[in-house]
Amino acid sequence: MTFSGEQGTAVVKRLCVAIVLLLTTLMLACGGGSTAVTSGYASRAFVSNATGISGVATGEVQIVNTANDFVASNFMTVAAQPSVMAVSSDHTITVVYSQVNNAVTVITNSSESSTGSLGLPNFTDSLVLRDSIIGYAALRNSNAVAVLNLSNTSTPTVASYLPVTLARRLVLSPNRTKLLVFSDNSETVNVIDTATSSLQGTITMTGNGSGTNRPAFGVFLNESTAFIMNCGVECGGTAAATLQVITIPTSSTGALSLVPGYVSVDAASVGFLNGNNLYVAGTANGTPGQGLLNVFDVSSGTPVATAVQHVPIGDGYHTQMVLGANSKLFIGAMSCSDNCLSIFDSSANSVTRAPNQGSVTSMAPVSGRGVVYVVEGGALHEYSTTSNLQTASIFIPGQAYSVVLVDQ
Repeated sequence: MTFSGEQGTAVVKRLCVAIVLLLTTLMLACGGGSTAVTSGYASRAFVSNATGISGVATGEVQIVNTANDFVASNFMTVAAQPSVMAVSSDHTITVVYSQVNNAVTVITNSSESSTGSLGLPNFTDSLVLRDSIIGYAALRNSNAVAVLNLSNTSTPTVASYLPVTLARRLVLSPNRTKLLVFSDNSETVNVIDTATSSLQGTITMTGNGSGTNRPAFGVFLNESTAFIMNCGVECGGTAAATLQVITIPTSSTGALSLVPGYVSVDAASVGFLNGNNLYVAGTANGTPGQGLLNVFDVSSGTPVATAVQHVPIGDGYHTQMVLGANSKLFIGAMSCSDNCLSIFDSSANSVTRAPNQGSVTSMAPVSGRGVVYVVEGGALHEYSTTSNLQTASIFIPGQAYSVVLVDQ
């Protein structure tokens, strides 16, 4: 077969592009993530991958073009079995935790390269960044929160350890001045002042005054007010789930206070604030098939139950909640028996349960496209906020765990 003129030129160009892509892929497979090639994408998602496209034992972080879901041929090599990630507020760095050797790798976003790493003494599944200088990791088995010094991305270090018994889950305030620390099998919440990276205080949750309450999550109204979710029976306690309010003084030495009273809720392992609406989800008493969502008006500073209560959603242990376009609230859970992903339409007060594809470990709404990236069962999927349907499976060979948006 022969071609001539513009037709022949176009064929040659396509062949050249294909050869370049093939050679790039081969070089990356042989040389790992050390290549200087970058994706060139203007809007990116990073995806931690425990297996990786190279098929080697080390972990990788893949790069996805959020404009069209293309996966770049280049990637970042990190320590084995990467899981949770966090992006700095100025979008300059991303940190990745790897489970095999408890390493935290620092990625420079502009060069799409792994620049340095530090070792933690124990496992973490909660990692946050105050900014590109300071980060925090909850170390349950070390009874501490590690303060990470990231000022030198080539040689990051652990600056200190703050003593918090069985520290498990971290929640940053909107302006990143305060950090809530939730512990396993505990009745208390610790607060860290991030300006000084010091413990500001500890406060005990009283719930409904009966039994063990097991505070598990918090949502900030502002820098000085937070709603605490007492998970109760679902989290190994004996009390019913409740909401309580704490106040946090601006001063790093100011005493924390608990607002008297509580609000009853079906279940409370995760929450999300949108305007004056506080969404709270969980599985009632941890019972299979009893996933429930409640909505509260917090315009007064205290949660007041709205007409939207006892909304059935998928069950499991809910840890993820994000708001996509078109008023769609995505709720993700792990260890589910029915549906791990539920999509609540807050404008119509209706729920769509996605087909169960495994535990939801991470979610990220993509700005400007009306889609949400969801990692479920180790695969990266795209869901439409118009149809509530999965519209694409973004091919990430391996075992995906976390997805973060690094440019928005």
